[in-house]
Amino acid sequence: MIPVEIGEPSLRRQIYDDNAIRNMAAKQRAVRKYNSKLQPRVFVKGDLVWKMISTARKKDNKFSAN
Repeated sequence: MIPVEIGEPSLRRQIYDDNAIRNMAAKQRAVRKYNSKLQPRVFVKGDLVWKMISTARKKDNKFSAN
């Protein structure tokens, strides 16, 4: 015997979108792969790090004057 849905379908069945679920799953796989290769870094006071001094340097390239 095959069950038959009688009456109005539920809200969940009305708004179900298979493409959205596939897109979310693909995004989660990409995030999981990216995070697996990420190496956490811990900085303590006194460590030397690169720092952008101002936004003006972002326009210049490595051959521009200091």
